[in-house]
Amino acid sequence: NLFLDLILISLILTLFFNFSKKLKFKIFLGNGGSLMLGFILSFFIIYLYRYENIHPGLLIWPVAYLVFEFLSVSLIRLKRKKNIFTPGKDHLHHLLFKKFNSSHYKTTASISLINIIFILLGDFVYNFSNLLSLILFIICFFSYLFFRLYFERKLISN
Repeated sequence: NLFLDLILISLILTLFFNFSKKLKFKIFLGNGGSLMLGFILSFFIIYLYRYENIHPGLLIWPVAYLVFEFLSVSLIRLKRKKNIFTPGKDHLHHLLFKKFNSSHYKTTASISLINIIFILLGDFVYNFSNLLSLILFIICFFSYLFFRLYFERKLISN
């Protein structure tokens, strides 16, 4: 528990430094930090499922945005016959950053809001049925993919 608290405090401090207008420098996780954070999050989710008996229908929702974004970018790149392992500016945060005229605040707020909506929706539906939560997760993914494609086309046409 202390370990997770320290990670959470570190992430909050990182956000503070990156969004402070008074500070002249920024802090970034980089590839190593992002991979480590993903590993810790994955390990924690597996631990909650295995040892705390929390149903996957509830555990999937906090990472819904991450899963949806990864899958949608991979599918879009496969459809366009691009290598899915090369970096690109086709992630939703890049599209939002362009849409919001390079505003980190609006981009981060939008992605956070999307994630919060997924978490609340998943928690609400999970209270009715585990299976319904999993089915809704799949439906939300295809809705997210459709939204991504629509938003990308609309942004390119403007």
